[in-house]
Amino acid sequence: MLTIFTPAYNRANLLPRLYESLCRQTVKDFEWLIVDDGSTDNTEDVCKSFTGEGFDVHYYRKENGGKQRAINYAVERAKGEWFIILDSDDYLTDNAIELVLPHLQDIANKPEFAGVMGLKQNINGEISGGERHYDVLDTDMLSFRTKHGYRAESIEVMCTSVMREFPFPEFEGEKFIQEAVVWNRIARRYKCRYINKVLQIIEYQSEGLSSSAADLMRRNPCGALLYYKEAFMYGNTLPYRFWALGEYWLYYSACPRRHEDSFRPTLSMKLLRPLAWTYIPIRALRRRLRR
Repeated sequence: MLTIFTPAYNRANLLPRLYESLCRQTVKDFEWLIVDDGSTDNTEDVCKSFTGEGFDVHYYRKENGGKQRAINYAVERAKGEWFIILDSDDYLTDNAIELVLPHLQDIANKPEFAGVMGLKQNINGEISGGERHYDVLDTDMLSFRTKHGYRAESIEVMCTSVMREFPFPEFEGEKFIQEAVVWNRIARRYKCRYINKVLQIIEYQSEGLSSSAADLMRRNPCGALLYYKEAFMYGNTLPYRFWALGEYWLYYSACPRRHEDSFRPTLSMKLLRPLAWTYIPIRALRRRLRR
């Protein structure tokens, strides 16, 4: 069985669409676990109206603490062997579970695998990150982005025990950290199976995490510093590590815990600090060209 987890915060208007996509699944061997992260709208009433059609619905409400805490909370309560994070503004294709199950069954007894990754598609029918040049690709999550050159996010169907092995870091006073912190840690020990199948439809909201990631990084400097430090340490290409080095030193002075071991720069990062300053004009130019 799978656990489909949805973190919810003031998205009562969007949850019914997601619920309907779950009701349309051609295979319903899953539970739906909703964690209400302190919503102030009628999310609770909406969630309690979902009865499930062939699957169980579990609703939990907790104090607002950010998505990473909601994920950790859900992982501890998940009953499924596999765990899917499905945001409230997204939904599944009608045959998503049916498409992914054969691959989950194939890797179930292969301890080197952490999960299966599928494609995301926006509501206009465009594949996130463009077309893929594989049917099935077995690789780790870092190599997928750096060596194979695929930058777009995938929908992750992860082994629940692996998620418990790698919980999301939580810092007092902060409510955001890049999910890639955990994915990069998992990539050092496990690989995943990437399939060229659309499993998820995405529709980013103007007030969502994706649209405000840069601002969230500034307001959550401990999470940002840890993310860039580990990206530099675990990166397997020079351009990726150069980018991580530059971003690390840009956030360094803003982190109140920068002298703790988890955030402190490695010796190579200290030695390469002068090189990091050459990244600043490159960063500025890239941002100007995007406008």
